Amino acid sequence: MRRDSSTSPTLHTVIWIAIFCAGCFPQGANGGTDGGTTVGFTAPTLEVTVSGVHFGPAAPDPGAFVDLVTARDGGGKPTQSSFRLSASIGNVGCSLAFDTFGTDSNAIGVGQYTVQSMQGGSTLSGTVYPTTAESFATPEGGASCTGSTCDGSAFVLSAIDAAHATGYFSGTVAADSGAGFADVVCSFWLTTRTYTP
Repeated sequence: MRRDSSTSPTLHTVIWIAIFCAGCFPQGANGGTDGGTTVGFTAPTLEVTVSGVHFGPAAPDPGAFVDLVTARDGGGKPTQSSFRLSASIGNVGCSLAFDTFGTDSNAIGVGQYTVQSMQGGSTLSGTVYPTTAESFATPEGGASCTGSTCDGSAFVLSAIDAAHATGYFSGTVAADSGAGFADVVCSFWLTTRTYTP
């Protein structure tokens, strides 16, 4: 039986597709001793995306920082963990504040978290509490989510150590002017100012 060559890929075509697609996916690199993987930015960078409109990526203005501070009991078990971020590029920026707390809580570290405001006495596993308004600035004005309006947002730390933190926040926020809602992503690679895991 003869194969119809007009519908079958040739070996040449298959090899070309394999070579082309080999560069389509980032390979990642070891992000440090915490098991994190760094994919994307490799130097201080901030990118804010609002309803599909990108601001950056660009080097953040001086003063950009990430703080991660974890308090532990006498046995070394975390009782509270706080993540703070503030960064801007010109009149565009992000400010994030998340916590975990309680005797059954985990320290914030490399991982994927769901933002959840109703926590009870201890933060639920895989979640972070939105401590203050998660706020964003753009040339058109500010936007934020607070408390339960942040629920369901994603917070991801791809890597964090004493030198840097990389990750992103993704969620829906309300314009401070009352003009409506927007989907935002704040992607970052920032210098760590305080690191007490």
